Amino acid sequence: MFFKNLTVFKTEFKRPASLKRLEQSLSAHSLSPCAPHETERIGFVPPRNSGTFVHSIDGLHLIALGVERKVLPASAVRQAAEARDTASLPAADPARRAFSHTDKTFAWLDTKNQLLGIDSATPSKVGDLAELIMLTTDIRLRTHRTVAAPSSAMASWLADGKAPGRFAIDRNPGPAGAGEARPGHAEHAPEAARRNPAEGKAVRNLALTWADRISFVLSDAMFIQQIGFLDPLKAQSAMPAENEEERFDRNFALMTGELAQMYQELVSALGGSSDVQGEQP
Repeated sequence: MFFKNLTVFKTEFKRPASLKRLEQSLSAHSLSPCAPHETERIGFVPPRNSGTFVHSIDGLHLIALGVERKVLPASAVRQAAEARDTASLPAADPARRAFSHTDKTFAWLDTKNQLLGIDSATPSKVGDLAELIMLTTDIRLRTHRTVAAPSSAMASWLADGKAPGRFAIDRNPGPAGAGEARPGHAEHAPEAARRNPAEGKAVRNLALTWADRISFVLSDAMFIQQIGFLDPLKAQSAMPAENEEERFDRNFALMTGELAQMYQELVSALGGSSDVQGEQP
């Protein structure tokens, strides 16, 4: 299963959605190898082995952005540094000794719910994919603004000792980073909730579960991180399938359907949409 992190946008189409037009747009801006003088290139890549740039199941579309970077081996970096510092050595050309490395960032487009979910909480990766989608397709992306700011809502949930609806505060989320107001074990959660407002600390991240089906960490920037699928979903995803392709399609539809429902309920738990911010990136 993929989608360990999630940044969600609302989508709008300039004209009616067309799978054929989307495939053509992405393939026309596919990733090509870096030229000798380049250190980085970005472009769309097939998300599966079929060779198509859009993998579709019942209105759910999987796409992927590839970023090729030239990476220098440590020996080349050392030699280039020595050449700069030693007049007797000829200048090195590190670019000629670099090797290429390609990263993929996946995203799913849900035309029914008008959502685009990007499998990243890293602003640069999210920005690269969002920008290229808007430059090359008919899709416009907008970010949600909720009535309650996530940080304020999380502080309120901690103070109350519970989250609304089908959400629950995760009482055993593992270690939290410095400055984060995530509760640890259950017996420490009330103490943390009382202490943070008194100290004036903003709640940056909070570990939650949804419907006993998905665990995740919500950030104050509305990033959904460290997504985990709990036993009921694991059991469904492990059911027999005719082949690997059928298993992938079934689990992709299952996973994204659950994530879309969870996200919509999360927006409601934050008071609903106050408006939708302007076009991204």
